[in-house]
Amino acid sequence: MSVSHTCSDGLQCPTFLPQISGKKVHLFSCLTGEYLGKYLGDNGAEFLGYNDLITLATWINTYKPCVDDDQSNTTAFATADFAGTLALLNGGSIVDAYNATYEKYQELIEYYSKQSTPIAPAVVRLLKANQLSLVYYPGMKTVQRAGMLETIMDVIHSITSTLSALLPVQRD
Repeated sequence: MSVSHTCSDGLQCPTFLPQISGKKVHLFSCLTGEYLGKYLGDNGAEFLGYNDLITLATWINTYKPCVDDDQSNTTAFATADFAGTLALLNGGSIVDAYNATYEKYQELIEYYSKQSTPIAPAVVRLLKANQLSLVYYPGMKTVQRAGMLETIMDVIHSITSTLSALLPVQRD
């Protein structure tokens, strides 16, 4: 019995997964697309997920569960991803789920781009990063792009700049 399978990109993937042919798999999880997604697609399943690190929630000061205000956002990312789940539950294909998720990210990016809260610029950048990381298999051709680390550094810079502009300068 073989303990690994050679995926389409030549990497050895474990064969511990149950029979997956004909199944649809949707994961709101970091880094699952690159190998697991390809493996599932290579073995007859359909996959929707993310190739890179993704954001599930963001906040400036204190985490507030299920709150969207000027300091935090804990629902936009899950809302965008859930659009794909709804498409699948309504009988859609993995491509339909990808398109629904991508479009919901775009809708939220446009919405938060118009907001003037301190958290809005970070939410927009992180929504864009999630959107760019979204993949489906089989059939999707992926391209190299800026990674999540670059996006995180941009967000940290943006938050620091925003806070610096809002907070008074303290002099000793």
